[in-house]
Amino acid sequence: APLYDERKEIFNGTKAVDAYDIEDDGEPDAPIPEFWLTAFSNHDKVAPYITERDNEVLAYLDDVRSEVLTGDDRGFKLTFTFSENPFFSNKELTKMYVLQPEDEIVPKEFIGCKIDWNEGKDVTVQQVKKRVKGKKGDKAAK
Repeated sequence: APLYDERKEIFNGTKAVDAYDIEDDGEPDAPIPEFWLTAFSNHDKVAPYITERDNEVLAYLDDVRSEVLTGDDRGFKLTFTFSENPFFSNKELTKMYVLQPEDEIVPKEFIGCKIDWNEGKDVTVQQVKKRVKGKKGDKAAK
C-alpha cells in the first residue's frame, strides 16, 4: 500500500513532506519520536487500555497496517511492525479479528500470534520476588 509506505517514511524521517502544500526545505525531517505511542495514547477508545508497561513496548512500534479479511474468517487483521527492542525478537506482531457471520461489528474470535519474549521481559507477566526467610535456630528441648 503506497500510502502506508509513504506515511511510514514520513514518520520515520526518511522522506520529506515537500509533496504537500507545506513549506519545507525538501530534506527529510527528523523522525517523529514515538509516533504510534502518542497516537494510541491520545485516542479516547484506546488510551484507557494502555498501561505504563505497554508504553515501554509501544515506544518501539514503527508501523501499523490493517487488512480486510473475507471468506470464512471475515473480519480484519492488524499487523504491528516493531524496531529492534529489548522485549521480544518478533519484527511483526499480528492480531486477527474474526467477526460473527451475521454481524458487521461483533467479534466471534480473536487470534493473536505467538510473541517470542526475551527472558524476563514479558510485560504481560508480573514478576513476584519471594523472600526466603532465614532458618531460626532449633529450640533446645527442655
